[in-house]
Amino acid sequence: MSGAVDVTVRALASGGAGVADLPDGRVVFVQRTAPGDVARVRVSKSRPRWAEASVERLIEASPERVEPPCPVYDTCGGCRLQHLPHSVQLEWKGRWISDALARIGGMPDVAPPEVVSSPDDFGYRSRVTFTLRRLKGGYVVAGYHALGRPAHVIDVEACPLAEVPISAAWTACRVGRSSPSRSRTDADRRVASSGCDRGVGRPPNSGGRYADGGRRCVIRTGEPGRG
Repeated sequence: MSGAVDVTVRALASGGAGVADLPDGRVVFVQRTAPGDVARVRVSKSRPRWAEASVERLIEASPERVEPPCPVYDTCGGCRLQHLPHSVQLEWKGRWISDALARIGGMPDVAPPEVVSSPDDFGYRSRVTFTLRRLKGGYVVAGYHALGRPAHVIDVEACPLAEVPISAAWTACRVGRSSPSRSRTDADRRVASSGCDRGVGRPPNSGGRYADGGRRCVIRTGEPGRG
């Protein structure tokens, strides 16, 4: 299918993409849409039974849609649901659990559980994983992988979902890694002292690096060995 088509979003998939139906009957997944949205979309990936698409124009916004506070939300892949109220996010997370139990576990009669949330809508993440990549000239792009483009990194100065201590450590990481005049040893000391643990959660023999050359930076709050 080529060209743009108009669809009505009827649900959310567990990855956060809106679920709609194409004119040919296939299911289409559209990131950054909400149930009730009417949108003009363009298919970016096509399979025999499903497709992925991106929004070209929002024709009619769902009443459940809100303005995300993050300035890079449209392109950043660090989170998927900021365009929905927190209460709606929790409702859908409960639905995803009951849906998984029905489809995978063979338990169709399990009602969506109540999801117990943080008391704060923002600033609740106690662990985040950033990527730092040094470009030509010494400039460092530091942030999350781009939405739908994992080889790209979105420069993120501050994440509204991270706890305050994590945001402070992240600022120190960015300063410590972005100055071309600093030696690698000095920069690494600043990263380590800020609470940026490059060794946490990395794959074996990775050296803390991604295959595309980026360096993983995991920051977490709390005592070592705890969530």
